[in-house]
Order: sequence, then structure tokens, then C-alpha cells
Amino acid sequence: MVKFLGKFCLLIFVAAITYSCLHSVPVNPAKTLPVKRLQDVSQYPALPEAQRLKALALLKRTDDLDEIYKKKRGFSEFLRVAKLIEDDLAAFEPTMDQNDPRRDLLVNTFVKYQNAAVLMAGKKNADAAVFAAYIPKRSLRDWLNGKLTKDEKSLLNNWLASN
Repeated sequence: MVKFLGKFCLLIFVAAITYSCLHSVPVNPAKTLPVKRLQDVSQYPALPEAQRLKALALLKRTDDLDEIYKKKRGFSEFLRVAKLIEDDLAAFEPTMDQNDPRRDLLVNTFVKYQNAAVLMAGKKNADAAVFAAYIPKRSLRDWLNGKLTKDEKSLLNNWLASN
């Protein structure tokens, strides 16, 4: 019974984190275009190749944050690398369509790493925040590479329908 409750609690935790991760975070609401969002990820056109590669490069750089955190190299190094990524993201994000959910996933990924930095600054365990960053990061990486599974498409379509 204890094992079942432990697994059930873990399942509820993962579902709550997933729901929280996939909610869009408007970065520049004033720039939002009056274009209706589509309800199916397969309806979105491919990003221009330069944008796709830049988004993938930013996601790759967040892998460095994962390594810094896993190897416990400290808050100051985590913050230094996060700041560099944030600067590049701040320059790149306005070039994306403000109604494109891929932009939201990219921004949400970095917001989760910012949450981890806040926890680390307070000398608290940031495992959940770093794990929470993985969900939108993985979804976006798979989407940009054209490798979304049926389940990932379903999850993203549910997220799109809720926004």
C-alpha cells in the first residue's frame, strides 16, 4: 500500500509540474499580434531555419545549466551561465511570432531555470525547478526537430486548447 501511495503521489506531482510548465508565460503582452492561435501543433508552419537553429542553440545552452546543477558547481556559476543565456534569449524572443507556442515553450523553459536560480540563491533544493524546465525544453526540442511523439502532440494540443 505504501509503494502504491508513493507512486500515486509521484504521478500527481509530475502531472502538476507538467500542467504548470506548459502554461504560457506572456513575456511582452503589448507585442502580441491579433492572430488567432491554432489548436493543433501540426498546423503550425516550420520556423525559418535560422530561427529554428537559434532556438535549438538556446535550448542546448540550457543543458549547461543542467550539468552545473547536477555537478553541484554552485549558484554563482549557475547564475553566470543563466545570465548569458538570458541576454541571448532577450534579444531572440522578440524575433518570434508572439502567438507562436514554440516561443512560449522557449520562454517557459528559461523561466523554470530562473525559478531554480531563486531557490539556489535561498540555499534551497531546486531539483523540482530544474526538472520542471525539462518538460517544455524536451517538448520544444522534439517539435523543432520534427520528432514529436503521438503522446507529446496530444499533450501540446491539450495545452493549446486551454490557452
